[in-house]
Amino acid sequence: MKRIVATSTLGEDWETYKDSKHLKTWFDTAMNSNWETPNAVKQTYQKYTLILTH
Repeated sequence: MKRIVATSTLGEDWETYKDSKHLKTWFDTAMNSNWETPNAVKQTYQKYTLILTH
């Protein structure tokens, strides 16, 4: 479940754009979670809808 964009790319964004601090929060949450299914992610982010693509 952990297909994360490169840390360096996210880091550039959260340093460059002042309104993107939520990316750092999301990244920290994702790295410290043990999600094994989309439902596990949804339990963390209950008010959001998951969009799954194949």
